[in-house]
Amino acid sequence: MASVNFQLKILPDTKAVRAGYLSAIVPLVGHVKPYPGGIIPALRTVRKLWQMRAKALRDAHCEVFGSRAFVYALNCPPCAAYVIPESRPCRLSYCPFCFARRISTIAAKIHNYTRNNRCVVVTYRKHIGHCADQHIGIALDQDGGVSTSLSAVLQAEQRHARSLRKQYLQGSLGGYHWHTVAPDTDERYCTAHHSGRWLRSHSFVAVMPADWDGDIPDAYVLRTDYTHQLAGMIGNTFQYKRAWMFCAAAIMAEFVNTSKRTRFMNPFGCFKRGNTN
Repeated sequence: MASVNFQLKILPDTKAVRAGYLSAIVPLVGHVKPYPGGIIPALRTVRKLWQMRAKALRDAHCEVFGSRAFVYALNCPPCAAYVIPESRPCRLSYCPFCFARRISTIAAKIHNYTRNNRCVVVTYRKHIGHCADQHIGIALDQDGGVSTSLSAVLQAEQRHARSLRKQYLQGSLGGYHWHTVAPDTDERYCTAHHSGRWLRSHSFVAVMPADWDGDIPDAYVLRTDYTHQLAGMIGNTFQYKRAWMFCAAAIMAEFVNTSKRTRFMNPFGCFKRGNTN
């Protein structure tokens, strides 16, 4: 099926829409005109990138791309815009448009809560480094296979994520924690078929009680009197990985095939002590 030629109309500039745009579109196209001036050209650019990526992943035997899934991916509607004709999102976690929509949903929920409740919003984003530096065993076999080592990386990341939430987020009312790995695109460490190292990162947005006075290293704290900053905070905290789009297709296909049952975005607490409406 050929790709659909969408007509795009920009959505109203809400905090949710802006957060999604900042999280996935800006990292891929770089600096653009202030929202909404350059959004349509940026969306068209990212759509072309994603369509080329989907075709390359299918050709690299990415297991999630059955015939129907590939059509959905090819015609996934851009975020931050109304599209004509309507189209179904592909709902792939590494699709930039679906990633942006998920961040928009998170931003809307947090904004609705902070609008009705006194609280503190804390954001945290950290690149932990190369998995090879963390002694969790990602030695590659001579055939270039990475499934076993990447599985070990993903398991270690799940353990680290639980440890981080236990260490910093016990008193939170709720939030969202995103942890993932991405292939290192440094040419010194990767070939067309595998990556020698995987980059680890953790990001979270947490809603804390109004009287919270804790200390989380490298975190940014926002009192709800300054909610105009919320979209930028959330969009810059959850950043789409450029390596997912630009690394060798064989590397990305291996990552997708190995991590397809891994949940990288984890909600916690769900603002349990207050009203989320």
